[in-house]
Amino acid sequence: MATITKANPRAVKNHMETVDVLVANGATWQANQFLHPVSGALTASASNAVNFKYHALSTQADPGDTTTYAEVALITKDIVFEGNEVDATASSAAWIGNIYAINVASNIVTIDVSATSLPSVRVVDIASNYEPIRNKSTDTCPRIRFTVLQSVLDAAGS
Repeated sequence: MATITKANPRAVKNHMETVDVLVANGATWQANQFLHPVSGALTASASNAVNFKYHALSTQADPGDTTTYAEVALITKDIVFEGNEVDATASSAAWIGNIYAINVASNIVTIDVSATSLPSVRVVDIASNYEPIRNKSTDTCPRIRFTVLQSVLDAAGS
């Protein structure tokens, strides 16, 4: 069984529009984390978030002010991301089409297929289907492709 190194999700299909948005004082994030606005300024989304609409293009340190802007990608429901499941020891075709929550630990975003009460993403494929040589169905923390639910994007506001 292979162990896959977890990394933040990256967009794999469709171009994302970029925008400059104010960074909240004290906010920090890693490239490819999901972000949401709080009083018009961005901060990193936490586990079980159901209100994000931006994708970090680069790592952000605490700006120490309320005037710093960051270029981020605007997420739409058509963007397909690829990332890891948080702790599964194998992938399952049964995940495809279902909705799940995100998990965030140490600035790493993963999908939690055991968490369905606060869903934010829909699984569209598992890596053992689209890259079977590199990704086995028995991989730990398997790679998956997913989209963000429109309800999550709407809840983030502007």
